[in-house]
Order: sequence, then structure tokens, then C-alpha cells
Amino acid sequence: MASPSNLAADIGRYLRNEAVQAVAPSVAYRARKFASRQWRAPRRPLAAMLAAVLLLAVSVGISRFWDRRQPLSAASTIPFTAFSGDQNAPSVAGTSAK
Repeated sequence: MASPSNLAADIGRYLRNEAVQAVAPSVAYRARKFASRQWRAPRRPLAAMLAAVLLLAVSVGISRFWDRRQPLSAASTIPFTAFSGDQNAPSVAGTSAK
């Protein structure tokens, strides 16, 4: 710092979220300062939109997961006709065909 007035000017810039002059600002530093100045108001709507998109992605993923599951195998399902006394019904493991 060259003088107290330069220090005071840098403190004022820091408090206004502007780039300070004490060091050469990097691109990331300037982008962070710009974002903190410009995007103060729309943070909540942006967060709500992000949450909605995330919820949609999770629900679509779960839906696709359940759609891709294999149906139950034929051996694990018992046909209704096996209990009706029908002689043409397929035999089911554990039951005796008469």
C-alpha cells in the first residue's frame, strides 16, 4: 500500500464486493466478486429451480429403474387354475397332480 488513502479505498472496494487493488486479481477472484454482486437477489429462485430439476432427475431415475426390473419368473408365480381343480392346469412344485 502506498498510502493510507489507498488502503481506505481498498477497504471500501472490499466492502462493496469489488476487486481490491492491493494485489493483481485472478480470473477466479474477479468472477467470484462479480457473482457476489450480481446474483444476490435470485439465489432463492435459482436454488428452488435446482432442487426441482434434481427431484425430477431422481424420480425419472427411479422410474427407469423399476421399469427395467425383470418380471417375476413363471416358476415363482402360481397360476390361478392350479387351485380350480382343472385337470389341464400345469403342475406346480410342491403340489401333487391327481
